[in-house]
Amino acid sequence: TSYTLDHVYGPASTTRDLYDKSVLGLVHAAMDGYHASVLAYGQTSTGKTHTMTGTASQPGLIPLAIHECFDYLRRQTAPR
Repeated sequence: TSYTLDHVYGPASTTRDLYDKSVLGLVHAAMDGYHASVLAYGQTSTGKTHTMTGTASQPGLIPLAIHECFDYLRRQTAPR
């Protein structure tokens, strides 16, 4: 069995780095009607849940994506 990874992030990467490089495009694609998913995979206690949910001061991928969905809709409905 072999696996193909889009990108591997090192320990110095931030959640924002990961979001900007790998998730933001998926959010836009999903808002355009395509299916998209983000999977956090790794060893126990390596920060998967923190990366997905984050904190109030450092939001994770889920809150960042939800925020972008609403921003996307605002941009689509804004008068031109």
